[in-house]
Amino acid sequence: KTSNPASHFRQALQGPECAFPEPDSAIDLELLQDWHDFCRIKGLKYDRNREATASQWDTLTEIAAAGRASPRFDGVKWGGVIDRPRDLIVAHVNQRNSRDFRWSRNYFEPPHAFRVTFLDQTADYQQRERVIPWPGHVGPITVTEQLPLVGKTDPDEIWIEARRRQYEIMHRPDRFSAVQDGAVRTATRGDWVKGSYDTLERTMSAHRVTAVRGNTVTLDGWVEMETGNAYAVRFMRQVGEGNEATFESVLRQVTFAEGLTDSIGVTGIGPLPEIGDLVQFGIAGQESSDLVVAGTQAGEAMTSVLTMLAAAPIIDELTDAEVPPPWNGRAGSESDVGAAVPAVPKVVAIIPFFDADGDPDGLQVLLEPGA
Repeated sequence: KTSNPASHFRQALQGPECAFPEPDSAIDLELLQDWHDFCRIKGLKYDRNREATASQWDTLTEIAAAGRASPRFDGVKWGGVIDRPRDLIVAHVNQRNSRDFRWSRNYFEPPHAFRVTFLDQTADYQQRERVIPWPGHVGPITVTEQLPLVGKTDPDEIWIEARRRQYEIMHRPDRFSAVQDGAVRTATRGDWVKGSYDTLERTMSAHRVTAVRGNTVTLDGWVEMETGNAYAVRFMRQVGEGNEATFESVLRQVTFAEGLTDSIGVTGIGPLPEIGDLVQFGIAGQESSDLVVAGTQAGEAMTSVLTMLAAAPIIDELTDAEVPPPWNGRAGSESDVGAAVPAVPKVVAIIPFFDADGDPDGLQVLLEPGA
């Protein structure tokens, strides 16, 4: 009835195949509705006959992956975490509110192409294989890597989702981790945060506000400004009161003052940080790094370990702009259309006065195939 991964996700939780179906109260239906709309807009589908037995978690993981998401259970409700750009910055993570920051990079030599084996819906679901070259690859394809895309049967979607995976590898080579004290945390998996570590960029720094006089903010540490750069400061502020209270990330420009200082002037009109707030300082546009929380884990002594990746919204920009080449239905790589054009034939004889069609001035032209 539907190929939408969000619907299949709910089916796996409440369908007749479930030994213990979940009640509606145990499913974040609002989130599933939003995810359903996301899959519809992006053309994401899940088409698979799930006759093989698998655990509930493995089944949900497989279905969610087809919708660029992963399953999540927060202890009360089931939902999905969608990998997509977000406007809301949930928290700031820096060297003042976290410790043991680590950064690792996966140095990966890409293949010439991905090979995806799938049941082609344009060929009566016969098994086919599509080869998706690595972006920018020129020349023959001799080194390939198999990429499983379970539940995908649309050749165009195969191309787009394989390309997205290639873009992810290209633009998310780094993995970051940090430890935060306290069992309660603001950010959870899938949330976007603003990270500030001098390990990433020497101009980044984080400080606590000790005084605010007019538009002048005094910090508990020193910051340095160099000629030729514009600087900014970012901080979190509370919006609303009580149960309606939320937090937003605020960015303000800083008055330039060359050299070292522990007091900065904030330009323009807008909210200011308060005494005790943490601020992230740096070159405008580089005062923080956009990161997405890929996972959280309980650490020792009531701590939380955050694993983060580059948010990299360019991944979605490139994916949305991707136009799959025509699919010819053949197994393997795309054929060279130019090779199918016949050579120019050779004229071997012209016989005049041929009147088979009733024309005494007619000609009979004899041809043979060109080389």
